[in-house]
Amino acid sequence: MNIPPVNFLPWRQRRIRRLLQRWLGWVGVVWLLCGVLAFIGRGYWLPIMAVSNLNAEAERQLVQHLAQREQALQAGLQQQAALKKRQRTRQVTEAWSPRLLALAAHFPASAWLSELSYRDGVLSLSGVLTPVSALAEVEQTLRAIPGFRLGQAGKIQRDSAGRWQFQYALREENGNAPP
Repeated sequence: MNIPPVNFLPWRQRRIRRLLQRWLGWVGVVWLLCGVLAFIGRGYWLPIMAVSNLNAEAERQLVQHLAQREQALQAGLQQQAALKKRQRTRQVTEAWSPRLLALAAHFPASAWLSELSYRDGVLSLSGVLTPVSALAEVEQTLRAIPGFRLGQAGKIQRDSAGRWQFQYALREENGNAPP
């Protein structure tokens, strides 16, 4: 007996189609699930990122404001330092005033100063006088300046106009603070 051959081809095609549909369904479900999770995650992380961005912007503005305040403070400190320096310079100048006024008040009328300098505790004077006899009065006046002691006289010479030129150096006394 002869049994006719069975054709399994349609059955196999249906089975492959069903397996393919199942796999495609599962892939679609996974893709759909990933999309839903991404949407939910985006809804969750978006406000957090917005708050984080706001915080970052606020910190940047705060740092910028603090930098501006620091610059303003530094400028104010520099102005204060400059003002204090000017005040100290003014005080030094004012401290010299009584000494120079005393020198001018007691200086002989026939003598006048042409140069006056102070450096490293030495007050250097040079001037001109008409009679040589006024030199003793000049020395006496220089000895009377408080806080200085008279050193040796420098050059004393006659110029072409017949006037006498003189130079003196006065050392500051120990214990007497410079003005």
